[in-house]
Amino acid sequence: MQATVQPVRDDLLRVGGAFTPGLIDPDPARRLALVGESPFLEFGFNEWRKWESLDGVPAIPEFSLHLGRTAICEGPREQARYIDYVMEQSATRRNKPTSIGVHVTGDRALGGGSFGLHSYFTGTKEEEQRAVRFLTDLHETSGLPVWVENANCYSASARGILDAWQAVTRICENTGSGLIVDLAHLYIDAVNCGVPVEVLLGAIPWSQVVELHLSGVRTGRDGTLHDGHSEAVHEGVWSLLDTVLSQRLITETEPVTVIVEHADITWTERADQYYADFARAASFLERHQQAGIAGAKDAEPHDYGVPYCRAYLRQLCKGWIPGLAEASEQRGLSYVELFDQWVADVRARGKRIVLNLDEIPPAERHGAVSAPQDLLAYAKEKLR
Repeated sequence: MQATVQPVRDDLLRVGGAFTPGLIDPDPARRLALVGESPFLEFGFNEWRKWESLDGVPAIPEFSLHLGRTAICEGPREQARYIDYVMEQSATRRNKPTSIGVHVTGDRALGGGSFGLHSYFTGTKEEEQRAVRFLTDLHETSGLPVWVENANCYSASARGILDAWQAVTRICENTGSGLIVDLAHLYIDAVNCGVPVEVLLGAIPWSQVVELHLSGVRTGRDGTLHDGHSEAVHEGVWSLLDTVLSQRLITETEPVTVIVEHADITWTERADQYYADFARAASFLERHQQAGIAGAKDAEPHDYGVPYCRAYLRQLCKGWIPGLAEASEQRGLSYVELFDQWVADVRARGKRIVLNLDEIPPAERHGAVSAPQDLLAYAKEKLR
C-alpha cells in the first residue's frame, strides 16, 4: 500500500500533521494523503505500531514521538520505568523518531489522569522539579531533542494559567527543551476561565517554540469548551495563529512546524475539509513568509518609530521658529523639504540632534546640535 503526498511549501515555517487512520486506509479511494514535500507527522505509541504493521507503507522522513500521558511529574522510579519503556519501544521499530514531544501534565493517578486522560499541571515547585528531572533523563537516554506541550484546558483562574506558564518557561530554560504551543489548548483554557486569550500570548517564551498545534474545539452542554480533534480548526484558533504570525512572535532562526491535529478516524469521510485546513494553514505561513521578505529591509529595532519622531521634531521646530515655514515657501522650497535637507546636513556633519544643548554634558556638545538653533542657522544660509 502506497501513501500519496500533497505538496506544501517547506521553509523555516512548515506544515505537518498528526497521525490519522485515514493515512493507512486500505481503500486507495478513501486514503488520505500525507501533506508536504517532506512530510512531518506526530505518532503516539499505538499509531507508531499501526504504521509499521502494514506492508508497503513508506518510511516517514521525519516524525516526532508524541506522548500525551507520561510520568513527567511523578517520582524517580516511575519516571525511570517510563523512559525504559520508551527505549524498548524504539528498539523494536524500523522508523525512528527525530524528536520526542511530551505533554506537561500532573500525576497520571490524579484528577483527569485517573480517567486515562490528562491530569492538571499546577506548576508547583515539586512538579516543576520533577518535570526537569524527567525531561533531562529522557533527553540523555534517548539522545533526541525533547519538547514539551501545554495541555491544561480547565484552569480555575488567570493566576493558575500564568503560574503554569511561568513554570513551563523555567522548565524549558532549565532543560533546553523546545516548546510546543497548542493554540487550541490555549484558547480553550482562556475562554473556559473567562480570560482574554490574547493576554496569555505574553506569557509564552516564544524564543523556545518549535511547534504550533491547531485543532478543533467542541462545546459541551454546559458551555465548557473541550479539545476536538474530530472538528475543523476553530476560528478562534485561526485568529490566534494570525496574531502569532502577524505580530512576529515566532523567531525565524529555527524551524517551526505548524501541526494540524486532525487525528480522528472520521476525517476519512471528510477529506475536503481535512485538506482545506492544511491548505489554510499553509496559506497563513505563505503570507507570513511574504511579509518577512517584504520587511527584510526594515530598520533596526532602535529605528522603529523614526518617521513619527522626525515628523514631531519638524512640527516642534515650526512652532519654535515663527515665520520659517512661510519664508521657505516664498523662496520655492517647502518647509518639509527644507527640514529634510537640514537633517541630511546634520547627518553629513556626523552630529546628532538634541532639543536643547543644556540636556547633555558639556563634553558631549561638540557632537550635537540644538534643533531650533541649528535649523535656523541652516535656513538663513540656505534661503538668503
